[in-house]
Amino acid sequence: MEQPFYLLLAAGVLIVIVSLLFPRRTRRDSRQKQFEPQNQAEHKELEMTLQHFVEQVKADNQRVIDNMRETKSELFSEVRELRERLRALEEEMAGHTRSGSSASAPAPEEEQTGESAAADALLLRERYRQAFDLKAKGMPIEEIAKQLRAGQGEIELIFSLAAPTGKGGAHG
Repeated sequence: MEQPFYLLLAAGVLIVIVSLLFPRRTRRDSRQKQFEPQNQAEHKELEMTLQHFVEQVKADNQRVIDNMRETKSELFSEVRELRERLRALEEEMAGHTRSGSSASAPAPEEEQTGESAAADALLLRERYRQAFDLKAKGMPIEEIAKQLRAGQGEIELIFSLAAPTGKGGAHG
């Protein structure tokens, strides 16, 4: 008699376990079905948002590509013009060299033309302006010298000549 009792008890426990698991599955299925339309709507909205984002990225990329092409063509035309200008200047320089070499006595260095002296003065002013601009940005003298490919002493001299003296002026 004990054996059928244990069998009935085991069968009952098994039925209770199965009955507890089965309704939960159906509850989960019903919950999923209840939220499924909402998930579908959210899914479609998310998909549309992603498509819009991808379209914006593609448009931005196309604008960047177009901008790069335009910049590239501008740079190429500028390089072409500079090459033509360089070629013309080289030809002009060659003409001056040929005419200068045919002269009997070379001109002394002291007799520079007014144009070359003015060009040197402009280059020197530009160098000074660059030095003062870099100093105004807070760059140290060592970095200014490196950037302008000048000696540190030269840069210090430029700044010291421009600085007002305590004696009432530079000519004191």
